[in-house]
Amino acid sequence: MPARGLRATLLTAALTTAATLAAAAPAHAADPIAWNMAPCATAILSEAQWDQGARMFVVNGVATQCAPVASSGGVRIATYKPTAASASAPGYNVRLFPDATPGATRPFGVAAVPPTVGEYGVCVLAGAQERVVCALVTVSSYQGRLVAPMSPLPVDAPLVDKPVVTTPYTGALAPPAKDGGPGGTCGTCF
Repeated sequence: MPARGLRATLLTAALTTAATLAAAAPAHAADPIAWNMAPCATAILSEAQWDQGARMFVVNGVATQCAPVASSGGVRIATYKPTAASASAPGYNVRLFPDATPGATRPFGVAAVPPTVGEYGVCVLAGAQERVVCALVTVSSYQGRLVAPMSPLPVDAPLVDKPVVTTPYTGALAPPAKDGGPGGTCGTCF
């Protein structure tokens, strides 16, 4: 093979390899802390409780990893507001499994619902941003304080059948401080 043909073949192979590697990169490659969305997970959402530090309702639950697994695998929790065209799944609501074995569990509490009267969808995401389980959180005022009972919500309900906007995972478990004031603490987020 002439030198020119060999160079063209090597260049083609290099470009093909680079394109293949780029396509195989995890969806979260730009995140400051490397992690992978768990390809398979199940989850339960149990309750929403008020967190004074976060000034939000924290949704509690547990996720369990199933096969196939990913190293540094985790789930992301998304919040769906009724009037928004998309859901929000901030990086501080990513929760990693303790190891890469089927059956690994991760209890969690995530700051997910604002203290505003209304109905919100909250879903655990795995795979390719797929909803694993969802709950309807209804924030209302009762005897002068806000309450947020939860009930099951189908993963294909219109409230949660929306695209998801994510932010990078930094390892934080709570929302950042707002307007330079105190915050960024969530005693019940884990």
